Amino acid sequence: EDPGEEPRAEGLDVLGRAGYLTFTPWLGLFLILGATGWVAVLRRLPEPRRGDAITNPDVAPQRVSESPVLTPFFETSVSGLYIIGELAGVPLVNRAMKSGFDVIDFIANRLGREAGAERSKDFSPEDEVLDVLIVGSGPAGLGASTRAQSLGLTCVVCEKSTAAATIRDYPRAKIIQAAPVDIPDYGSFFQEEDESKDALVRRWEDIIARTGVAMREREEVVDIQSHAEGGFVVEIESGKAYRAHNVVLAIGTRGTPRRLGVDGEVPDRVFYNLIDAEEYRELDILVVGGGNAAVEAALDLSQPELLNRVTLAHRGPVLKGITPLNSSHIDTAAAEGQLELVPNATMDGIQPSTVLLGTPNGSLEIPNGVIFAMIGAELPMRFLKKVGVKMAKKGGF
Repeated sequence: EDPGEEPRAEGLDVLGRAGYLTFTPWLGLFLILGATGWVAVLRRLPEPRRGDAITNPDVAPQRVSESPVLTPFFETSVSGLYIIGELAGVPLVNRAMKSGFDVIDFIANRLGREAGAERSKDFSPEDEVLDVLIVGSGPAGLGASTRAQSLGLTCVVCEKSTAAATIRDYPRAKIIQAAPVDIPDYGSFFQEEDESKDALVRRWEDIIARTGVAMREREEVVDIQSHAEGGFVVEIESGKAYRAHNVVLAIGTRGTPRRLGVDGEVPDRVFYNLIDAEEYRELDILVVGGGNAAVEAALDLSQPELLNRVTLAHRGPVLKGITPLNSSHIDTAAAEGQLELVPNATMDGIQPSTVLLGTPNGSLEIPNGVIFAMIGAELPMRFLKKVGVKMAKKGGF
């Protein structure tokens, strides 16, 4: 309606006017329906689950709010230190392997190496300055190490557990790939959708054996320091150290398993993941933790045919945050005497043939030969900051 014209008489179809806008019942109905629709949509959205990270006292929060700042060639803010794979935002197995190929090609070019070069047959990782040290033997780490091997770079892979454990723990959804990968000195690799984890582990071990990668299992890197003469000093938990011109981190985002922090916590006694329950028979076993990983490990280890005596100890009064299926299975196993549950427990000590648990009723000493500590992990962000890597908030600048 032209404001210059004489206003028409308002009838039942006009509720009011504001400048050029005329309010009618139809407009009101449109606004009401629109608002109702938005309310319905918002109510269907999942509510923020703020308590998730702290609900279970036995499990470390695994949310990653920061990511390392990287160049297009995966180099961090520390010159010569690189990050590839899942931690670099490349999770799928074929893409993670390719990130390993790409970073080694960049390093070789920087070092002035050409494809087809051969390294010395007397190569000893512990006695010389390596061209590159790779941390982690997952898809990205294996891709980088096989590429380095093919280019004649002196290289060693440090793996905190074992190569088999690494690929067995790799999330199933991230293993399936859409295209084959050509692995240097091995050939084409393709993960079939229905291939079991055990079959994949065997192929992983075959790749390592056939390519001759220098794998150092159960060597956890705890620090990386610059060396006065250039490159880095890479320190291992055992006290051992390597020197390298370049370091490639392929450590994923799952972090380093949390330790129990008590005397007697040694590798031959305490384990942080369960690879194959069949390896443990007729033993006194303690599983520590209150999450799904701990419950599933306790259930696997307490299978009647294994003849183990299994105790599951956790800090909370009840097992919270586990799946309904796991809850049902653990309750049934406890009721049938297949295993024992010790709630509100703390780990007070590890003796040669027993462990000491703190409970509300006092100290409890139980026979023990093996401990599985399933109490979460320290995310790698703290380690990255420790070695000087610049971080950025996810979604920020």
